[in-house]
Amino acid sequence: MNYKLMHKHIHVADILIDEAACAIVKTGTVYHLEHLPVGSLDGKGHIDRAALNEWWRGRAIPASRQGIQEASVRCMWTYRKTF
Repeated sequence: MNYKLMHKHIHVADILIDEAACAIVKTGTVYHLEHLPVGSLDGKGHIDRAALNEWWRGRAIPASRQGIQEASVRCMWTYRKTF
């Protein structure tokens, strides 16, 4: 599914996440390179997807966290209701 990588209210980049694998599989347009997570660029100034995924794993909420399923359902319901 396509997502926007955000830094607070700043649209940093477009990313494609494989929801089954919980991994970023593709990066699209980068809008604000300076707002990418620290260490997510390679030596040539391109996004290092492996490093970005490592950062992502540290940020993601584990599926085993108590109440996450209920929160997910509520969020999806709210999201769908807005469209």
